[in-house]
Amino acid sequence: MIWVDYIIIAVIVVSTVISLVRGFVQQVISLVSWLLAFGLALRFGPNLSLHLTQYITLEPARQALAFFLIFIAVVLTGAIIGFIASKLISVVHLSLGDRLLGLIFGVARGVIIVLTITFFVGISPLAEEVWWEQSMLLGYSRELLVIVLNWMPDNFSEGLFQRLRSL
Repeated sequence: MIWVDYIIIAVIVVSTVISLVRGFVQQVISLVSWLLAFGLALRFGPNLSLHLTQYITLEPARQALAFFLIFIAVVLTGAIIGFIASKLISVVHLSLGDRLLGLIFGVARGVIIVLTITFFVGISPLAEEVWWEQSMLLGYSRELLVIVLNWMPDNFSEGLFQRLRSL
């Protein structure tokens, strides 16, 4: 095993431990709140930035602040809801099941993170590096990534590659 393999193991273990400690419900609420925060900040950030013109004259700074304020407000709201939900789960004595489902969620999230990184490294010049071929776990990651990409619609990979090339 080389350094990349240890990083892959660390990503999956850290994700698993965090989800085990926090529990499934809190992790799902957290994930949903982050996705909502990003979507709502993109959607309503420009509107909020118009109300900040008297405080910040530089438009990019104003838009960044508006995005940040909405994003943080939604994530904090999600954190509060997640905290309340986890307390309710412990009151009704469902903590063990919640934590076991959290463990499964954490492993899945860790694997998805590794697959995502594998995908982006695989289409970059880094895929030509020696460690890319020497890694024991990257081979499994690449095989699993091929399986996942085969489940995607036919034009998914092509559309994604075109978008990435246009960046």
